[in-house]
Amino acid sequence: MRTFLILCIQLLFLYNTHAQKHDYNWVMGYEDFVNPDPEWGGLIMDFNTTPPSFHKVTTHLNFNAFGVSCSDSSGNLLFYSNGIRIYNKQHTLMENGDTINPGTLWGQWEFWGYASPAGGLCIPVPGKSKHYYMLHHAFVYEPTIIGNIPLYYTLVDMNANNGLGKVLKKNVVLLDELVETPIAIKHGNGRDWWLIVGKWGGSSGATVFLIDEFGIHNTGVQDLGPIPALWEGGQIEASQDGNQIVRGQYSDGARFFDFNRCTGELGNMRFIPRRISRSASHFSPDSKRVYVQTQRVMNTLDLTVIDTTIIADTLIHHNWYADGGPPFYTTLGFGQMGPDGKLYFNQGTSTTTLHVINRPNLPGLASDIELNGVTLTRLNESTTFNLPNYRLGEWEDSPCDTINLQMPGDGFVRTWYESVRWLPAVQAHRAATPLEDTPSAESWEEDPLNLINVSIKAIHNIPPTPAQVRQNMEKASKKKGHEKE
Repeated sequence: MRTFLILCIQLLFLYNTHAQKHDYNWVMGYEDFVNPDPEWGGLIMDFNTTPPSFHKVTTHLNFNAFGVSCSDSSGNLLFYSNGIRIYNKQHTLMENGDTINPGTLWGQWEFWGYASPAGGLCIPVPGKSKHYYMLHHAFVYEPTIIGNIPLYYTLVDMNANNGLGKVLKKNVVLLDELVETPIAIKHGNGRDWWLIVGKWGGSSGATVFLIDEFGIHNTGVQDLGPIPALWEGGQIEASQDGNQIVRGQYSDGARFFDFNRCTGELGNMRFIPRRISRSASHFSPDSKRVYVQTQRVMNTLDLTVIDTTIIADTLIHHNWYADGGPPFYTTLGFGQMGPDGKLYFNQGTSTTTLHVINRPNLPGLASDIELNGVTLTRLNESTTFNLPNYRLGEWEDSPCDTINLQMPGDGFVRTWYESVRWLPAVQAHRAATPLEDTPSAESWEEDPLNLINVSIKAIHNIPPTPAQVRQNMEKASKKKGHEKE
């Protein structure tokens, strides 16, 4: 018994040094010596302040689409990667951190940074103090193969070199096949992790890995429903509570699944037809709605009615404006949930702004989406992050075999197991949900208030957002000018 208690105390110490604020620093930008213009150079978006602050840093890395940034449990930057190399907090090459994602494209992208969006993520190694896995995939562009292959892991030890870290293993192959960008979800025991990797091309299955103190284990491939006639791949995204995932598919719609955080099983497939998720999908912080987008249009879906009829509520049309002059037109790029609960989106090209959804838990235009709502101090070349919910805690009342390692005030958010939802009959369910589009205009100027948004604002008496106030003032000013004429 005494030995058991000592073991529990040791595990508690190790675990509480891993958690909470690993996503508090986002590193992006360019090498400082590429261009003397002050907009060029390294940049850190720091969520240790509210609102997030921006720090200019001197780095010798250029970032393209790939971005991995990892902080410690207190929100201090540890290391980052552009998919080519791994740098430490002093913005120098980590020991053995060279040649990440080796191959032909490594040589072509060595200077500018890896161009695969959301191609990597970082998680603490369960049971090992200050050890981190970086999960990442390479990209192959050949006459016979185009896509993400293979899937790697790289192991970093931050105990080495007086806290500057060392790469112990790198580019270890987990899957040598075409894959979609992986996602990580905290295990229901609050300690381990699940890694979900969609198969690309010819299959709608997904491979699920268990990551625990003993390593990374392939638990097998799961069937995710009928294979679409045209399988072009897509993106998997996890809800913040870890209970749902959405898998977008370019040609025929999106598939929503329940995810069992104890067993790693996917089930209860709900298919929403139509091309509503061509670029990406993102859950709200409360996991009750999802934002689906193309490069121009942003919609929101209410998941509380997904089993009846779901409405794609149009929030905004991007107006394809040129940043820096043609042909560099901006878009609605890939998004990421920030630690502050806001959704941030890049623009698919080099810009000094991000789009932002300020209140993503609220319906319709009350969510307050702002094009160019965040101003950066330096250029960002469409860098995309793939950050799991590090603050997701134990699954209370679940069947997970776990020792309660979490304590009040430690920053973890516990969720509660709903036994009825996880009955085999419920999880075996598969259904297609009809989709209704709200009326939408052809241009952004005509789109700020569709019928659904008007009714929601009237019912809930939601005040206009600052962005809406500015738009209304601009419209009133233009109208007044026309009347004078």
